[in-house]
Amino acid sequence: MNLAFWTGIVFIIAEALNIFLGLIMGLKPTHLYLVGFQVSQTLYVIVQIVCAICAFIFYLGFFMTGKTLKNSLLKVSALLFIVVEVISYNISAFMFDAEKFTSLYYSIFTMIFYGCVGVPFGIGILKLNNHLGSYATITGIFTIILYATLLAVILFFVAMFLWLPVMILQLILLYKVKEQYDFTKNIP
Repeated sequence: MNLAFWTGIVFIIAEALNIFLGLIMGLKPTHLYLVGFQVSQTLYVIVQIVCAICAFIFYLGFFMTGKTLKNSLLKVSALLFIVVEVISYNISAFMFDAEKFTSLYYSIFTMIFYGCVGVPFGIGILKLNNHLGSYATITGIFTIILYATLLAVILFFVAMFLWLPVMILQLILLYKVKEQYDFTKNIP
């Protein structure tokens, strides 16, 4: 759980960089001078790999939480999140030079998958309220809202603003779980 928590911090930073790089890559070549640099393929691929590894470890923490606290929805949705994240980042690593339409369709497809996995994940977090109280409820509700906006695709920009606060809420939730439960014995 310690590793999941600390890796979660790295994951948030790496994903923020990933979002920034994606926005830069979406700019027209004539607008690139505004940000001062272009994204190299090497940097892009490294960020994708770091994000995939960190997402795996971070969501493994939620899997362990679900397993320890007997929350099968959280356990299964965390496993699905691991699969979606790792596949998504690996495919993204090869999308650097993809045409705009290919990237657009891939982005829409990815948002729908994240929404389909994220909403049950949020419900699983909500079910932690018996163990962690209102903090789990707040985190679960905001997680559901975030992934519902991705599922709706047209609310993508709302998701952009919700992403960082929700990830921080999830990170704090993992910290609270880590502090309250002994994972060395797998018994609360």
